[in-house]
Amino acid sequence: MTQLKQNPKSTVFVTAYSEGGDAVEEVQLHYDEYYGGLSPLIDSDEYRAERGIVRLTIKVFNSDGAVQSEFENFYGREGEYRTGRAVLADGTVVDM
Repeated sequence: MTQLKQNPKSTVFVTAYSEGGDAVEEVQLHYDEYYGGLSPLIDSDEYRAERGIVRLTIKVFNSDGAVQSEFENFYGREGEYRTGRAVLADGTVVDM
């Protein structure tokens, strides 16, 4: 699987998991790709459904290389978003 860069400035790491809990895909995106809607793993229900992806973990690093936020998102069998949780840099936890 993907190794985190030593200083991952403006980088987002996404790991996708199957219903059985296996990591089935990992991507490393530039911050702009992540927030620009350019990743089917994050932005396409169909893409997730075709691959049996039911959970994503996402770690976002800001331009200084510090963790900006972390997410854990859960999806239905059709790839649709069900629920998630965000942990912000200050420790705030947001259930979505």
